[in-house]
Amino acid sequence: MPGSRCSRVRLGSLHAQWAMLGCVEHDENGAFKTQYLALVPMSELAIEDTWFTTGMRGSGSNCIVGKDVFVPDYRLLDIMAAVRGEYSTPFKEEEAYRAAFGPVSSILLIGPQLGMGRAALKM
Repeated sequence: MPGSRCSRVRLGSLHAQWAMLGCVEHDENGAFKTQYLALVPMSELAIEDTWFTTGMRGSGSNCIVGKDVFVPDYRLLDIMAAVRGEYSTPFKEEEAYRAAFGPVSSILLIGPQLGMGRAALKM
């Protein structure tokens, strides 16, 4: 993704110092190449207030807007490589640095998924 730009994403935290953004890399013809998670300091981004859902305004789920944001390679995680268990870390022998991306992502996302399911059943 060197030279690529991350621009507009929906993420949630009004109090964060860093944002984790999903970014897509395209080849010179515009075809999909791969996707990344990028860490960007909030000082390089702006929050656009777009979250008007009743009862959820405090979640901070607004648009985060970046213009001409450069993300160095060391702050990028190639998602496709992570799914294969390939991480660029000197700590490959330590368990905490080789956790499988899929199960860890599932654990992080299970709360919102359960909440949506429960809400749907109550309708």
